Amino acid sequence: MPVCGLGRLISQTIVCVRVTGVDLILVWNEGRAVACERWCPHEQADLSLGHLSPGRLFCPRHAASFDLYNGRISYGWPSRPLRLYPVQIRDDQVWMDIGAIKSSRLPHKFADDIDKRPVGTPQLAEDAEMVCAFDREKLAGHAGGGSHFMKLD
Repeated sequence: MPVCGLGRLISQTIVCVRVTGVDLILVWNEGRAVACERWCPHEQADLSLGHLSPGRLFCPRHAASFDLYNGRISYGWPSRPLRLYPVQIRDDQVWMDIGAIKSSRLPHKFADDIDKRPVGTPQLAEDAEMVCAFDREKLAGHAGGGSHFMKLD
């Protein structure tokens, strides 16, 4: 299912989407698209308000960052990895496999050994397919933008 235009993702770098009831963000970083959970697994901050550096997404609430290749949190933080979801680029659109989101319903289990933590397990998906792209500056309290919702059939 297409969830966002590639041009929009490249220009905004972070776009919020809701797919099958799961709040996600799409990130454009180092020339590739990444989909991950929207809420920080450490303090539940809105990661769409975070900032990017090469290969990393920083939480807006604390100094921790997440690896955009495997979801692992930066060293020293007591948190599970960020959930990552597979994406494809086709026909200038970012596509996600709804079946992969719906079929991976097992929650993460915290492990003391970071190398054994599971990565990529999505949350439960129950709602209709929706996409909601937010203007990050509006959410941060700055001028401009708004939120836009569209139903995906």
